[in-house]
Amino acid sequence: MKVSCWKDKADDNVCDAIITVTDNDKTWTFEKGALRSGGNAYFADYDCTIPIVKKGPWSIRKWPKEFPNDKKKEVLKAINLTLPQGCCGACLE
Repeated sequence: MKVSCWKDKADDNVCDAIITVTDNDKTWTFEKGALRSGGNAYFADYDCTIPIVKKGPWSIRKWPKEFPNDKKKEVLKAINLTLPQGCCGACLE
C-alpha cells in the first residue's frame, strides 16, 4: 500500500494536503481537510509565550465516496505509519 501527500506549499500542514492511497491498482483520493489530527496545541501561559504542542495519530474526517468499509482500518494504519503525526496547531511550532 502506498500513501502520498500532496501539499500546495512546502510549509502547508498535512491536514490541509490531498492524500492519495494506492492498493492493488486501486487509488483513492482524500480531499483537503479529510484528515483530523490526534494532537493539539495551546499556550501554557496568559501572555502566549509558552507554546505546548502535542502530536497524535490521524483519524479520517471524510472518506472518499464508495470507499470500501473493509479497507478502512488497513488504510488508516498505513496513513499513520507513513505520515508524520499532526498537532492541529502547527503554526505554534
